[in-house]
Amino acid sequence: MDPIEVMDHIDDVRPYFQPVFNTEEYRVIGYEVLARMKVDGRDVSLAPFFLDPEIPSEYKWEVDQKIHDLAVKEMLSWGSDEKLFFNLDLQTLLDLDCVEELMEAFQRYEKKRPVAGASCI
Repeated sequence: MDPIEVMDHIDDVRPYFQPVFNTEEYRVIGYEVLARMKVDGRDVSLAPFFLDPEIPSEYKWEVDQKIHDLAVKEMLSWGSDEKLFFNLDLQTLLDLDCVEELMEAFQRYEKKRPVAGASCI
């Protein structure tokens, strides 16, 4: 996927929620958050964007942050107790030294969580 196209159309990037099942309780316990983008009216996976080592880590981090924020906002609107599971690229976190920034974002998300003691992430 062309990284410039993704960055130029970052407002078309959306989270996609893949259910995560607990096989002991036979219920959905959360959702893996995947990145998709509208291209010609279709939802296209951004996995190739994130897996391409030639794409700058700054681009990947910016898209990650957008996806995380949108996913948390949507999940909070559901008012449910499910968790979100994010895919993170370790190389991006190391390249940009942004682990602390990521942890701070997770703490902000937790503060928005309406259910006391429940985990948003």
